Amino acid sequence: MNTKLRRGVFVCFILFVFSLLCNSQENISGRLKMAYEAHKRGMYSLSNIQIEKYIKESPGAPDIDYARLLYAVNLLYLEDIDKSIETLNLIVKKKPESEFLKDAMSYLVLAYLKKTDLTSAISLYSDYKNRFSPDKFLESQIAQVIFSTATALFKKGNINKSRELLNLISTDFTSSEYLPEALYYEGLTYYQENNFDRASELFKSASDLSDTIKHKEIIADIYLKLGDCFFNKKDYSTAEHFFNRVRQEFPDTIYSVWASFQLALIEKRKGNLEKAVSLLEGLKNSEEEDIQFRVLSELANVKMLQEKWTESEIYLKEITELLPEEQNIAEIYLKLGFVNFNMGKFEDSIIYFRKVTDMPTKNDVKESAYFWLGYTYYIKNLFDDSMKIWNKLQIEFPESGYIHEILFFTGKRYYESAYYPAAEEYLSDLTTRFSESPFYQTAMEMLIDSKIQQGKFNEAIQLCEDFLEKRKSETISFLYGKALFLLKDFKKAKDVLEKLKSVKPSEKVEATYYLACIYEKRGEIEKAQEKYLEIITFFSDFPHWVKQAEENLKHLKK
Repeated sequence: MNTKLRRGVFVCFILFVFSLLCNSQENISGRLKMAYEAHKRGMYSLSNIQIEKYIKESPGAPDIDYARLLYAVNLLYLEDIDKSIETLNLIVKKKPESEFLKDAMSYLVLAYLKKTDLTSAISLYSDYKNRFSPDKFLESQIAQVIFSTATALFKKGNINKSRELLNLISTDFTSSEYLPEALYYEGLTYYQENNFDRASELFKSASDLSDTIKHKEIIADIYLKLGDCFFNKKDYSTAEHFFNRVRQEFPDTIYSVWASFQLALIEKRKGNLEKAVSLLEGLKNSEEEDIQFRVLSELANVKMLQEKWTESEIYLKEITELLPEEQNIAEIYLKLGFVNFNMGKFEDSIIYFRKVTDMPTKNDVKESAYFWLGYTYYIKNLFDDSMKIWNKLQIEFPESGYIHEILFFTGKRYYESAYYPAAEEYLSDLTTRFSESPFYQTAMEMLIDSKIQQGKFNEAIQLCEDFLEKRKSETISFLYGKALFLLKDFKKAKDVLEKLKSVKPSEKVEATYYLACIYEKRGEIEKAQEKYLEIITFFSDFPHWVKQAEENLKHLKK
């Protein structure tokens, strides 16, 4: 959500208090008095000309420090900050016993602030406090420049440096008028990093000082951000409290609209989809384009959750018509492709997915569009087109999270087409690289069977043993027994197949046949006959195995 931030313009005011700079007007005379009079009239260059002549004529005069101080202040008014700092440092560093040291240090702090040299200003002020006492005016000026610099850095995206400066106000300048807003901005730095615990602490501290915040929109945003923090922490009751507070205290504002939007999201997360839709529908006519986009997008999302694809499509198309220049429009076309896919309108989904791949957009959006475009071709049995798109995805996004799915569907396609060498290549790649993939076990089953179909029984057996050492799978146990049987290791095959508890009829019938054959070879004719009879009796849906069992049973009768 957008945050409206106040643009602050900060000026370090240079106050020249004459009662601090001289004992009295009668204590100065000659050129120095002329310089004083010129300064009072704002004639700073003329004043400094007189001071330069005075210092040249009277280098050892007792009031030479006063002359230098007046000279430095004139330079500040003339915006010659560097020379002013140089002059003030002559007093601070070389005349530490000067009666004008306090004033010189004060102006030197202000001079550093004029240059936005916060490090020097803060360091010098720390020394100033140790020598004299805290100065509210100087602290106010320092805090003002810190705050101005910190917020400028924040808006430029330099979050860490901004946070470092804002923390100075909340720790070292706690009496500053900028403290509440500094806490707010510091909270924003954590909020942008999704550190909602720390952000909520700072926003709460800022809200406790809300009476001193002049800009009411900041107060509204503090409550809104507090709601967001608790929303993201799944503390929905507290989030609702703050969102409702925004709606009550700041009605008819953009903050109230955002609070209502977030309340709709809470209802969505709670599963109250119809209530969420009702709240969102009430926000549809907002004049804020960002709100319009988010509201319509969430309405479409809710309808997708309800699998009301047609209604979702209506909202998504409304976005493309009302907000064609919206920066996230590619995501909307991606959703349109997905919605049409789920409605079985594959040609339309291809148009939308391809549109996204041709648009400038975020990598994750384009990556998803490539995958779904390829998958749509896959579903339409346009396997060559599917492979072209998926190959392009893997070239552009070699670390894509979709690669394991691509390997699975490609391997599956070759496996189902009985092109076992190609199936083995893709499925082996998946099982080697993506052991945590949800497709891992199914891929392993197809890989093992592909090896069996190619007569690679030893490799299949090794894969089965490695898998079964760590996991359980009746299908892989079946394939293990099958591979052992085909390798003619009947003893091991018998042990495995007799323990099989598969509930898949296709596996049960085949395993039963292999056991019957093993019993026959071992001379256990009665057991073999029973197994063949079991196939004939209970597996009529598998005519191939029934036929084999009948032939073998007849043979045993002879």
